[in-house]
Amino acid sequence: MSKELSKGLNIFFQNGENNNKKYIIDTNYLLNIFSLEDGSKYFEALKKSSEKLYIPFIVWLELCYNVEKKITGTNSELISYQNYLNKLEKQKAELQITDLKPKISDIFNQSIIKDTDKKSERHKKSINEIFNKINTKEVQEILVNLNNTIKDSIEEWEKNEAVATCKEIESHIEETKKRFEELQRLISEESILVGNKYSDDQLENFLKECRFREKLNIPPGNSDEDLEKDGVKRWGSLSIPAKYGDMLVWLEMLDIAQTDNNKDIEYILVSDDVEKDDWLHPKTNKLFPEMRIEFFSKTEAQVSHLTSKDFIKQITEKDVIEEEDVERDAVKSNIPNSETKQNTSAFDELVSDKSEIIDFKDYFEDYSKDDTVIVPARSTGFREVFLGENRWYSIRMKDERIKYIKYIAAYQTYPKSEITYIAEVDDIIDSPYASGKKMILFKSQARKLKKSIPLGTDTNAFQGPRYTKINNLLNADNTDDIFRKED
Repeated sequence: MSKELSKGLNIFFQNGENNNKKYIIDTNYLLNIFSLEDGSKYFEALKKSSEKLYIPFIVWLELCYNVEKKITGTNSELISYQNYLNKLEKQKAELQITDLKPKISDIFNQSIIKDTDKKSERHKKSINEIFNKINTKEVQEILVNLNNTIKDSIEEWEKNEAVATCKEIESHIEETKKRFEELQRLISEESILVGNKYSDDQLENFLKECRFREKLNIPPGNSDEDLEKDGVKRWGSLSIPAKYGDMLVWLEMLDIAQTDNNKDIEYILVSDDVEKDDWLHPKTNKLFPEMRIEFFSKTEAQVSHLTSKDFIKQITEKDVIEEEDVERDAVKSNIPNSETKQNTSAFDELVSDKSEIIDFKDYFEDYSKDDTVIVPARSTGFREVFLGENRWYSIRMKDERIKYIKYIAAYQTYPKSEITYIAEVDDIIDSPYASGKKMILFKSQARKLKKSIPLGTDTNAFQGPRYTKINNLLNADNTDDIFRKED
């Protein structure tokens, strides 16, 4: 028991080097993918980390309630700016000859001169004399030309700015539509995992816990700003009090960590909702100690927090590192070998029905070290895309690796946790759904393995795509055997 309790101290000495992360995305982040200024950055980071994301059901519900308001508000900002351009009072920029007299008067510091002083009279006389000297036809013509130049310049700017704003409005509306459709696709194929709708019993238990936490003032979600919210959010038969939004995010985080049952995963809340001081300690800028202790004691996993800006930065830097790793793999795999017959035979042995197998040996020449990619696939994406559409998207893959990939295998994620199907690759093209990623097209229907290959002791083996050669799948008792053979 004492050994188990001592592990609790680890939560206060996190070094941030755990690569096994699951990011819990809050509503404010999702809404920002539709913003005008940085929406593209938010969305790109979301796509690049999609396999490590989890969106709680309550977050998705709040997004559905607020996304129209967010999009309308952004479009209104652009339209208001356009109206502002139409109402510019250009005449305010015109200069009159009478505007020059106060400027001349300002040259003379008259505050030190008394009105009764003779010097004051001389100054006033001098100012009038100077003004009369410049109040000429020539100067007035100069002002007319200057005003015309100013007017023409403003009108030119106004025209260009109005055109640019119109294009910006049209572009933003179109881009917002595309992002929304792509977000729906990523979720429908389970590239991004969204929490299941609460059952009636689950909601009842959650609300009971929320009322308990409210009574004892337990963070998060215990701020006045949260608890003073009125109304409910409805989904089907569910009615969820608005004031418990943040509490439910936390309870879902605990729930998913308990379901994962993997103490090696670090759960990271990505949220900018920090001004209420019910998530982060004002001095440490970290989740309150009692929250981290609660999370660890109930899940044995660690929990932390990132702002949206830090999340985007972390994902961008990680993406650069992954690109370099893939590039090094591609360089290593640039030496062809002569295993054509053996590889074709391996495919025959892996699938369950040999009568449907075509002899592909003429097509499989100059294999590299790795000819097979194994992709993690959640249930819906596996069923609807891998089996239903005979393709897989979207996967990050270096161009140099593409010509060597002849097979794609599917590792079905929890609760299946097995490699179950394999297909022959027909083509690998740029994904139309995700910039910088590839889509893999199959030659024919994916084939079921004679014997599924279960996950080994390395539970982190399929945080992303893995590369191997097809022979390594033969006689593998588990996934550890596949990659052990490469050592």
